Amino acid sequence: EYGVSVFNTDPRQGIAYLVANEIIGDTDTERAQFLLKNRDISNVKIGEYLGDVKNSKVLHCFMQEFDFKTMKLVDALRLVFCSGVFVLPK
Repeated sequence: EYGVSVFNTDPRQGIAYLVANEIIGDTDTERAQFLLKNRDISNVKIGEYLGDVKNSKVLHCFMQEFDFKTMKLVDALRLVFCSGVFVLPK
């Protein structure tokens, strides 16, 4: 899909394209769900997008998609940071 290709080049423009073309809704929750569920998006670009302070609400919604209730802290951290869901920006 073209929107994913744009996101993988420039996450901010990719999200703008996806919202403008009504591929995703214009809520932080819908953006987070799209990032989490779309397997064609670069994990590095997801990290870049979520690491931008302007997208902190999307990051919050993204993290709420995980169920950490029954997990130990170390296991929860491994799930997020070692599973390849996203790569932390440098």
